[in-house]
Amino acid sequence: MAATLTVALALRAATARLDASESARLDAELLLAHCLGVTRTQLYSTPEFELDASAVMRFDALIAARARHTPLAYLTGETEFWSLALRITAEVLVPRAETELLVEVTLAAWPAATAGVLIDLGTGSGAVAAAVAHERPVLTVFASDRSAAALAVARNNFERLQLACIACVRGDWLAAVGSARCDVIVSNPPYVGRTEAVDAAVGFEPAEAVYADDAGGAALAAIVARAPQCLKRGGFIALEHGHAQGALVRGMLASAGLVRIASHRDLAGLERVTSAWRD
Repeated sequence: MAATLTVALALRAATARLDASESARLDAELLLAHCLGVTRTQLYSTPEFELDASAVMRFDALIAARARHTPLAYLTGETEFWSLALRITAEVLVPRAETELLVEVTLAAWPAATAGVLIDLGTGSGAVAAAVAHERPVLTVFASDRSAAALAVARNNFERLQLACIACVRGDWLAAVGSARCDVIVSNPPYVGRTEAVDAAVGFEPAEAVYADDAGGAALAAIVARAPQCLKRGGFIALEHGHAQGALVRGMLASAGLVRIASHRDLAGLERVTSAWRD
């Protein structure tokens, strides 16, 4: 990039560098807005504004990182999930749009005015816990993770979103709650097999939040194994999983004695979430 550029020229050059991405123009706009501390609307209203040398260097570094497939959320430090603004760091998985199905399934199962206790296992950034708590404020929500760094990110998000009904607990899956019982269990655990091919961007995310042993089924199995003991009678569980793991998860839940098992499809028509109840 030149030493001094206008907003319009900087966006044109950056988009050309990112043209392998379908979102090249949007990515360039978001990164330049982040770099300048303005909104995308302000970028459009000031196309002839000149970047100083420092801004040019910062923007160049961001575009170079994005060209290497670094997730956009790691570069801007934020993303949106369920219309909630979340802070994101490299210590947590970047929330995906398809994970909103996990929230939808949980909300559909749990009436708005019904109190209860919900635990979000492997909360990461806290995206799922925050979305459910935002829609079901009568719930008492626990967000668990074995990573202290991830819990720090989640706690920061809950505080910023003023979700006082959420408490953070550290632990490995349902061991985090000990002998306590809950009404709802939700989780988006790691479910990618260690030899599976993944997008380049996934390589920047924490491996423990992406990969699981036993062809991706180990974390799902660990959760389901303890679910009957941790769920109260009439309790509900919903798990996100890989698009080819629906039958596997249904089998796990059936073997654990859970009932009313159902898999739910995402917008692409793929089985993405499976749920069940305890009688």
